[in-house]
Amino acid sequence: GGLGGKHHIDFEELAGFLTPSTWIRDRFAYVLQSIVFEVTVTVFLLGYSVVLFLQAVLPSRACDVGYYDSQHELFTVLAWVDFVLCSFFLIEIFLKTATFGPSFILDVFNFFDACVMTTSLVFTAFEVMVEGDPFDQAAHVREACGILRLLAVFHRIMEGFTRAGRYVKARTKPRNAFVTPAEQVLELLHELRFERRLSRAIRQQVEMAIKNVASGTLYDVPFMSAEDPNAKEANAWTGQFSALGAMGSRTSLKPSKSVANGELKGLVSDLSGELAELMKTTSSWDFDVFKLNELTRGKPLSVFLGFAFQHHGMLEELHLDSTALDRFAAAVESGYPKQNPYHNAIHAADVTHGALWFCTSGGLMEVCKLEDSCQLSLALGAAVHDVEHPGTNNVFQIRTQSMFAVRYNDHSVLENHHASAAFSLMQTESYNIFMNISSESAAKLRSEIIEVVLATDMAQHFAKVAQVKTKLSTEEFLVFDHAEDKLLMMKLVLHACDISNAAKPLPLCAEWVCRVMTEFFLQGDKEKELDLPVSQLMDRRSTNIAKAQIGFIDILVMPMFVEICRVLPPVAELTDNLAKNKAFWQTQTEEMENEMIDETQRIPMPDGSKKSTSHPELVSGGRASLVPMSLYNDQRFLANSDWEIKMAEGQPSAGNGQHSRQSVMVSSAQPASQRMESPEPGVDVPGRVPAPVS
Repeated sequence: GGLGGKHHIDFEELAGFLTPSTWIRDRFAYVLQSIVFEVTVTVFLLGYSVVLFLQAVLPSRACDVGYYDSQHELFTVLAWVDFVLCSFFLIEIFLKTATFGPSFILDVFNFFDACVMTTSLVFTAFEVMVEGDPFDQAAHVREACGILRLLAVFHRIMEGFTRAGRYVKARTKPRNAFVTPAEQVLELLHELRFERRLSRAIRQQVEMAIKNVASGTLYDVPFMSAEDPNAKEANAWTGQFSALGAMGSRTSLKPSKSVANGELKGLVSDLSGELAELMKTTSSWDFDVFKLNELTRGKPLSVFLGFAFQHHGMLEELHLDSTALDRFAAAVESGYPKQNPYHNAIHAADVTHGALWFCTSGGLMEVCKLEDSCQLSLALGAAVHDVEHPGTNNVFQIRTQSMFAVRYNDHSVLENHHASAAFSLMQTESYNIFMNISSESAAKLRSEIIEVVLATDMAQHFAKVAQVKTKLSTEEFLVFDHAEDKLLMMKLVLHACDISNAAKPLPLCAEWVCRVMTEFFLQGDKEKELDLPVSQLMDRRSTNIAKAQIGFIDILVMPMFVEICRVLPPVAELTDNLAKNKAFWQTQTEEMENEMIDETQRIPMPDGSKKSTSHPELVSGGRASLVPMSLYNDQRFLANSDWEIKMAEGQPSAGNGQHSRQSVMVSSAQPASQRMESPEPGVDVPGRVPAPVS
């Protein structure tokens, strides 16, 4: 009576298991499914197939006049052997039906097997016991049944060999060989595959499960197949969305004059007027980061970081160096190209605010039992997650085999660079915000920051969502007693913040859509210049922005936020925003379709105005180099090499149909040590590109 909920025990069911009849059935099931019995049945089946073969090749009594003199005795022996084996197999079917229940005999193949064996037994008995014409007619029926029996026997022999093969493999496995959890699951599934108490339909599903586990594609989403109508758009978002920088100029992580003059610290500690009123709303999801950018004179990230660290007490609790934090925040902010309409310091500040909202108002820290340091990892990870964009996305980097793609082997190319750039900056003592904490704590923070930053790669989106969805099917996940479950939620939350624009209130959502689509179309324009295939959603002449946003919400954002809401109920506010914004874009699809055809497509704003994706405030500055110039001064990249790295950007050749691409030319003209000369006085030295994240 003290047990309740999902732990309630059905005592009637338990009593049923303890009855003598149930105990007997269990013992029979153990014997009937044992490897010894399976091998015995397989041997009998092999012998039975030989009998059927001999009966098929022997001439019929009705056709051979000399039959009674030369082969009567042999045929009689084969008929008796046939009769005995058919009786054995029918007894086996009867015992398995009684043991495993009606589901066994209702299986299509088992029912077919029983019918064929019963018919064969009847006519074989009639053939043995009766002489004359009736005997010959029974022989004809028996011969007709022989073909059907051969099919049934062959199938059962294959099942027997498969079961015996798995048994031999398990017995011959080295004792000292380690067993992975996946192998344990596969072993259990293989046992279920031969469980006769399960219907054939269920056992076929078990076979499908075995294939999925063995293939390592447990977290692949079904509609990602080419046949699915959503596959093309889903692949466009996951393949193209991450790391879409505009064609801005090169940036480097370096201190700004405001830090040296103490301006940042003054902005944070002496908040007043309109800025002070704005910062009182940081606990709200509706926080206006564009207003913050305006009031801080283009320093939204550094000001917000400084305020947040003081407001949440992270400086004192985690013993961080405030001066180093000021320098670090300003340097990171300078690493975001202002020319980028979307991936700039405003976006970084917005994601940082979102991460801290999840930690506090969203309940992440409490529900997932996170340590205080996890909040710092998320805040810093959000701040640096897109720092130093090279101007193109991962797909473009890989297509052109850029230095980043070569360095990071085509895997999460830009995400690796973002994390690496941040920690390279902290190698300088004046920017090392971890200087006052232990090496163990610093290593933990570094590991978490790298993990959450790499998790912002959209290529991992569906796998991460599927992983959480799978884990939510177990009660154990919601207890959050395992470090890997906590880290999984941290990674999912930062990824959610990175693509949360569609979950903002409509005025903020519309502004973000204008900015991201501007970058999308700049990307498409660049691909056209290089004669590359234009990525989906990036061609301004064929992309309906309203439809793109509806697909973005339906396919990516809403399913992810629904799963997060199962863990963090306050996220329901965000899913409500998603539904409202989707409804808004649905009212705009027809009008934007017409504008797209006329090449006059603009973003409708909530105040009734419209903003162009070629707005001069969004597209500023000159073209960016395809690779930041900071690569030229990466001493660690060149230190152990005799190669001279030169970047060249050609022009399209007229009439030859070829396209110009970024190319890497290498030569061994001179040792690297001779090329690393000090710059002339007054020359600005680009920051170093850090070594790959290990």
